Amino acid sequence: MPFLYSLVDSLYARTEIEFKRATFRVKGDTVDINLPYVDYGYRVVFFGDEIEAIEMLEIESGKRIDSMENAAIFPANLYVAPKERMNSIIHDIQDELYGQEKYLSVKVNT
Repeated sequence: MPFLYSLVDSLYARTEIEFKRATFRVKGDTVDINLPYVDYGYRVVFFGDEIEAIEMLEIESGKRIDSMENAAIFPANLYVAPKERMNSIIHDIQDELYGQEKYLSVKVNT
């Protein structure tokens, strides 16, 4: 389901045990999302590949607070980068660290 992949790409973790902040759980055609930045979550109910309902829910009880027409789900972490750029970013960081290591070693040895 593309929706679940989008949640994972936005740094949410799937869980079946501990429903803590920045996690989601799946039960049949229902996805519960525990948002990391507010004290409520969303329940998204699917019918096949289409969203049938969106609800705001209490995290502790799972009780519905309100029905919604749409909802914004922001990344679980502000430091998100597209996967296709991740390798390039990691190499840039490694190059920078290597350059600093040389500089520091020259500075320390003098």
